Amino acid sequence: MNRETFRRIGDIAILGGLLFLVSVKKASAYIDAGSGSYLFQLMIAGAVGILYSIKLFWKNIRTGVRNRLSGRSDKTENNG
Repeated sequence: MNRETFRRIGDIAILGGLLFLVSVKKASAYIDAGSGSYLFQLMIAGAVGILYSIKLFWKNIRTGVRNRLSGRSDKTENNG
């Protein structure tokens, strides 16, 4: 996928989110303490997942740069 495709998907997601926020009607309900705790756990798990993904991405970039600078090929042989 190219950059234009990602931009288009992002635009559609933002537009969908805005339409959802505008179309929500008043609800006669409440959020109990357990729900708030669960939402907090979801936010923490999401943040940790994003940070871990960034770590792996950065490690791949670093390894690729080191391989190019040292003259090694991208395909390593596994003798095991």
